[in-house]
Amino acid sequence: MTGPWLSGVAVNLRHIRTAALTSEPISEGWAVTSEGVPTTDAAEALRGALLPFGGYRGFSFGLMAEVLASFFTNSAMSLHTTSLQAADGPPHGLGVFCLVLDPTAIAGEHFARKIDLLKGSIQSQPGTRLPGTGKKKKSDDVTVDSVAWNRALVLAGA
Repeated sequence: MTGPWLSGVAVNLRHIRTAALTSEPISEGWAVTSEGVPTTDAAEALRGALLPFGGYRGFSFGLMAEVLASFFTNSAMSLHTTSLQAADGPPHGLGVFCLVLDPTAIAGEHFARKIDLLKGSIQSQPGTRLPGTGKKKKSDDVTVDSVAWNRALVLAGA
């Protein structure tokens, strides 16, 4: 059983694999069997599918990712792919869609200020953590090949 809900799942596949190796049950709401029946059996979950985070609302995020990554790139839909865990076989033909935005071009100087306010508000609450915080910052610089960058600008109509 495959489908667009594979994007934005409720739990990392690593947790399911670890539970299967140790014969531990998994939490309800994490996965379904190959027949679509909810399961707490990790081995059954590996033969079935992981469920989206956030229930039907999470499914809508996965559906949006499916449309962008498959339809906009004319790539395979997830319902036409075999298991991503397969050890061999032909390439899956999955597409990648990247939406690149320059927040300062849209929101100007206000963007960074608002991000800092939001970050501070979240971090001030006990027990919260933002992804990437607490790690040594490498750099804000990103190197992009000039030919690729110029092509992107042409495609963006800049």
